[in-house]
Amino acid sequence: MKKLTVILIILVAVFFTSTLVLLYPNLNKHTPDQIEVNPVEIISPSIIPTTDPTIDWMTFTNIVYDYTFKYPKNWTLRGYAGEQLSPEERTSFVIEGSINNSTDISDLNIRVNLSFTNPINCRGDCPVIETSTDITLYNITSKKNTGYIGGIGGETPRQYVSYIVPIKDKFLEFILESSKQQANQNEIIPLTSQEITLFDQILSTFKFFDSKDSVEEAVRKKINSTEVIEITKTRIEGDFAIGDFNVPTIENYGGRWIAKLINGSWLVIEDGPTTPSCNQVTKYNFPKSLVPECIDLENQNSVWISR
Repeated sequence: MKKLTVILIILVAVFFTSTLVLLYPNLNKHTPDQIEVNPVEIISPSIIPTTDPTIDWMTFTNIVYDYTFKYPKNWTLRGYAGEQLSPEERTSFVIEGSINNSTDISDLNIRVNLSFTNPINCRGDCPVIETSTDITLYNITSKKNTGYIGGIGGETPRQYVSYIVPIKDKFLEFILESSKQQANQNEIIPLTSQEITLFDQILSTFKFFDSKDSVEEAVRKKINSTEVIEITKTRIEGDFAIGDFNVPTIENYGGRWIAKLINGSWLVIEDGPTTPSCNQVTKYNFPKSLVPECIDLENQNSVWISR
C-alpha cells in the first residue's frame, strides 16, 4: 500500500511539472490589443535667447589711432570747448547720457583722454588709486583701476573706475566717476553696480582695427564677386577713401571706388569703371585732394573740382 501511495505521488508531481513546462512560454504573452504602450516624452533642449545688450548701440571710430567702441544709442558724444577736430579725429572727449533712458543727459558721463604719460604715474592733484589690476582688452594688456577722485579743497570725493590702454606709445584712458551729490562731504560718493556694469559693457566693445584693411574688405563685399578681387592704390584721408579694383579672371572688369566712414563703418559710395560721379562726390563732400576730378553724368564730361 505504501508503495502504491509513493507511485501516485510521483505521478502527480510529474503531471504538474509537465503542465507548467508547457504553459510557461505563454504566461507573460499578451495579444496586441492588450499591450499597453506608454508614450515616450521627447524633451527638446530649451532655447535660451542670448541677447547682446550692445547690438543697437552707436559706434565711435577714431581714424587717427584706429580704435573703435560702442556706446548707448540715446547717449551723446561731445568734444571739449574750442576743439576743431572732426568727431573721428578726437583724442579727448566725453560720452554722456542716462542709465535709465531719461531725458537728463548729465545723469552719467565717461571721459576719454589720450595722454603721453601713463596716468597711473600721475603726480600732484591726482585720483587716489585703491586697486590696480592687469586685464586683457582686445588682446592688449591694460590696466583697470578703482579708487576715488576729489576730497581736496572741499570737493566731495567720488568713486571712480578707469581703464588704461596702451596705444601707439601713448595711453588711452576711459574714466567713469560718480556724478551724484550728497550732503556729507566726508563720505565717498559710490558708483552703483548698474553704472559699473554699463561701463564694463562699453569697454567690452573696444577694439583696434586697420583702416586700410577695413575699407578694402567693405569694397570686396560691395562688389560681391566670387572671383578674386585685387584692390590697389588705396588712399585714406580722414573718413574718406579712394582706390582701384580689378578682377584678373574677368576681362575688363575693374575700375575705381570711393568710400566714406559713417558711424564707424566704411560705406562704399561708388564702384565702377570710370571716375566717380560729381553727384556723389558733392553729396558726401569728398576732399579735392582725394578726388580732384569727377564725371558730370548729365553732360557726360569730366569736371575738375575747384572747391
